[in-house]
Amino acid sequence: MGLMNVGKNEGSQIIQLFGRGVRLKGRDFCLKRSRSIVGLQAPKEIERLETLNVFGIHADYMRQFKEYLEEEGLPDNDDRLEFVLPVVKNLGQKPLKTIRLKDGVDFKRQGPRPTLALPNGIPGGIRIVVDWYPKIQALASARGQGPLDVTQPDECWFDESHVAFMDMDSLYFDLQRFKSERAWYNLNLNKEMLPQLLLDHNWYVLYIPSEEMAPRSFEQVRRWQEIAATLLRKYCDRFYRLKKTEFERAHLEYVTLTEADDNFIESYQFSIDHSRDDIVKKLGEIRALLGSGQLHNLEFQGLSTIVLGRHLYQPLVYVKSDLIEVQPVVLNEGERDFVLDPTALLSEPSGLVQGQGALPAAQPLPRPGHRLLRSGQLLSRFHPVGPRQRQAVHQFRRSEGPVEYEGTGRSEDRLLRHDRVN
Repeated sequence: MGLMNVGKNEGSQIIQLFGRGVRLKGRDFCLKRSRSIVGLQAPKEIERLETLNVFGIHADYMRQFKEYLEEEGLPDNDDRLEFVLPVVKNLGQKPLKTIRLKDGVDFKRQGPRPTLALPNGIPGGIRIVVDWYPKIQALASARGQGPLDVTQPDECWFDESHVAFMDMDSLYFDLQRFKSERAWYNLNLNKEMLPQLLLDHNWYVLYIPSEEMAPRSFEQVRRWQEIAATLLRKYCDRFYRLKKTEFERAHLEYVTLTEADDNFIESYQFSIDHSRDDIVKKLGEIRALLGSGQLHNLEFQGLSTIVLGRHLYQPLVYVKSDLIEVQPVVLNEGERDFVLDPTALLSEPSGLVQGQGALPAAQPLPRPGHRLLRSGQLLSRFHPVGPRQRQAVHQFRRSEGPVEYEGTGRSEDRLLRHDRVN
């Protein structure tokens, strides 16, 4: 069933539409799906014929209705198989230390109330990059124009001639909505600060064709307004998080890692397309190898299991397939390489790493927000830990601080070189 401009708003008609669509004649007019008929050996793929697939364009309420059903605990993947793969914990006998925030510390209730201001005095400053070329290219393509020349993208900033045309009230209320969405009720916003932020060229760079910054028509003004809102939101987010980190830094403590720590998981929950029996069979083999202690690095149909001897639990899982969903956490591509590349390096007699040893344990944390460095300068879900006093020494160099890219929803710290591992 394909719907266009249906279900844009809440109403009884759209719910009734779902009810009409899923009614079945059923076997012997029983009005039931085959799986609900006791004693019936239904054909294997009959559920696909008994399933109503609804595709909606401009049907926002349909999405909201689906999310509501998920929040109420109703299944939305009836055609998927669930598989549980346990993990084997490997904490060992020697105590390991980790860093965490002390219990009861709450920045919103106990910390100072920050006021959005210029980044003066912030260690490392704030660096945000917004690339508007993809949006300009999309508009040009819609008009039938050719591709833009992005060999050397133009770097631009706002000046007084741009700010004079902007609606500061609109930008201010947009930031207020942004603040409310994140429940940052302890953050103060000052409307008079917004023009000063946009005129300060030290914290942002805007990649956009320079002719788009020329005041030719009010279409340009609307674009400037959108860009300014994007920049201010990103700046507000970075500013608040840095103030929060600054407060929490004095309330960190060393604690001994235990198996009850939140950084451990009990199992992986796989959700697999029910037609892929081969993947389910392979997961069964992996579980058997894990139970016998013979699991090794395996790769099958976009699913990889990685066994790192000194990791705190086994196995690590990497998935690159639309047929498989995994909870609570899997490695991304960069983290997979972070694990495999040093392991491969140690197995080669290259002389770069000599003798004594192995890499310290690296622990991927399943909860977001944990970082190798909490200053916001290096983002990583890997946490090196080791029982010996003589730890591995890592020296990192970075360029220009963390950078945010518009349209990707990610922040990136460019790791230039890993100098030495002792």
